[in-house]
Amino acid sequence: MERKTLYLDACCLNRLFDDQTQDRVRMETEAIMLILKRSQEKRIRLIGSEVLVLELQKTPNFSRRIKLLSLLQYVESFVKITPHTKLRADDFMALGMSAFDAFHVASAEKENVNCLLTTDDEMLKIYQQHKIIFRIEIQNPLVWIKESQLI
Repeated sequence: MERKTLYLDACCLNRLFDDQTQDRVRMETEAIMLILKRSQEKRIRLIGSEVLVLELQKTPNFSRRIKLLSLLQYVESFVKITPHTKLRADDFMALGMSAFDAFHVASAEKENVNCLLTTDDEMLKIYQQHKIIFRIEIQNPLVWIKESQLI
């Protein structure tokens, strides 16, 4: 069986440290934790990027930043930003994505991942509205877990 390749954006990694009293947050956290576990078991390949590292390094809370950066141990390889990646990110920013989100998508496309996972509703909305423009799938981790039958 071929391993799926995933890109978890900063929102996914941050979800693990959000207020777990909300059902949605708790269920998404459980999905992300399962994905991290499957990556340890080598059933999933996680990809990151220079932009992901940069965004996590900008986390204002020192303790949270250290925890977030420690999660990068699950990432097997990091995509470097190139002029082509920047041009592709510009396409996504033109659709209304933030710079970080646009670079996450461009990096994930460059690596040809099976899916970029995010808990960012705005990114998911832009993806749904402009699906034809994207070369990869973007999903919420909970939805991806259910559809991939990874459980």
